[in-house]
Amino acid sequence: VGSQVTSDCTDIEEINTRRCKMEGNYKTHMANMFVKNRLDVVYMITMFKVFIVSTGTFNCSAWSAGTKEIMSPNVTARCILLRIFGFKWFHHVSYDYLIKLCNLMGCKMYPMHLLVKMQRLAFFGHILRMDDTSLLKKLLFGEIIGGSRSTGRPSPRWIDRIYEDLEDFGINTDWPAVGN
Repeated sequence: VGSQVTSDCTDIEEINTRRCKMEGNYKTHMANMFVKNRLDVVYMITMFKVFIVSTGTFNCSAWSAGTKEIMSPNVTARCILLRIFGFKWFHHVSYDYLIKLCNLMGCKMYPMHLLVKMQRLAFFGHILRMDDTSLLKKLLFGEIIGGSRSTGRPSPRWIDRIYEDLEDFGINTDWPAVGN
């Protein structure tokens, strides 16, 4: 669906690319704008959401990475939010505190890893609503037979991550398992 997947079927390279693009967007668009114009913090947070968050979560609905891997964009987002609010490293401000501060200022903000999970679930809902003859739906639910896999433990599939996301959000997963 447009993501880069390495030969070992992981999304690590794609996630690192997204992190670099987040930092690049900050440097090209926002840093000059913030320094020159001395904008209001609420406006800067809005710009952060438009330029940085959208870049970091672009096409993340296709990622099959686990919670540990999708937590890495939080680091980049924290560094940028620290710069926006004017905190330094020695202030020891957590990412959760920065998110709460954004919400207190009236800018609805979620941590990056939750945005990834929400977008994955939204994409899953879109797939579920597709016609049963759709190739994407057949691929996802394992209706195409054939092929072989290497020995050892199989890598977690995208649908396995969906089940983890459903459990994380407290959504009922009692309906029949798909792809098993």
